This record gives sequence, structure tokens and C-alpha cells, in this order.
Amino acid sequence: MRIVCESCGAVAEAVVRAGPGGAAEVVCGACGAAQALEPTSPDARAEASPAPAVPEDFGPLSERSEPDTWSDLLGRWQDEQAHRAYLARFCDLPGLTEAGRRYREVLERRPDDPIALRARDEIVKRAAVLALSQLPRTQPPRETPRWVKRALMAVMVLLGLAAVVIVLWVISGARGLRIP
Repeated sequence: MRIVCESCGAVAEAVVRAGPGGAAEVVCGACGAAQALEPTSPDARAEASPAPAVPEDFGPLSERSEPDTWSDLLGRWQDEQAHRAYLARFCDLPGLTEAGRRYREVLERRPDDPIALRARDEIVKRAAVLALSQLPRTQPPRETPRWVKRALMAVMVLLGLAAVVIVLWVISGARGLRIP
């Protein structure tokens, strides 16, 4: 299931699990934040608190072009929610690269801009998570059964004892003694 995370604003794969008290919750695949799963019945949905509003013209499902959205974002620069929604448009590395380029241009003009610095750090974090999530998964090595481990240990002990006997036999043969 893909969600827009309330904590980091990323559009990411989420895992549904049982939360405290048996309530269902989703865990963001990007940042690991847990969120309560919204109820599906109309009555329960009415009782639930509303999700924070994401400007429709900025979000991941926006039909507007990226340059138009960026122009509007420049006009609403102090709106943190608009920045989160703008970043939510990008769920792949090329998109994050474009967003990073946009914020880097702002930082070249205003190096101490806290909003651009925060957005740049967020883009780097999302790109790292996305790149790491695309690495191939490896299977853990199969556990060797306990009986095999014990059998190998027994063989090693027997070989050790045989080596000791052979060494003693060679030493005693060198002195002219015989072991009965």
C-alpha cells in the first residue's frame, strides 16, 4: 500500500500492522513512522480527526506541470505544508534530482535560507532511502541443523583422538617401546 506519510511527507510503501490496543496502523517505508489507520466505516470516519490539508495543486496527484508548481511554491515560500506537498510529487530518483536542483538554485542565491536547507536535507534523506530500497535483497544463509553441527563436532573429536594416538605410537616406536 502506498501512502503520503504525515511525518516526512514522502509517498512510500507502507506496512499494515497491529498497533497498541489492537488498532491497525501503517508504518511508513521511508521514515518508519507509525500512523493510525483511518477507519473505513462512515460513522467511524466522522469521529476521526481530519488529515492535514495538502494543497491539491501541489500534491503527487496534481495535473499541473512541475515548473508551474515550482513557480507557485516560490510565491508561497513560507508555507511549510506547500513544500511538503511539492516534495510528495516526487517518488523516484529523477524527480528528487529535479527538486534538489530547484532548491540548490535557491541556496545559491540565499545560502542561509532555513526552508531551502530543510528541503535539501529532506531530499537527500528521501533519495538515500529510495536508493537503498532498490538494492537487491539477499536471503540470509540457511541455518545448519543442530544434528549436523553435533555430528561434525564428534568427527573432529574422533580425528583429534586418532591424531593423539598416532603421535604417541610414533613417539613410542622411536624409543623402541611397544604399545599393547
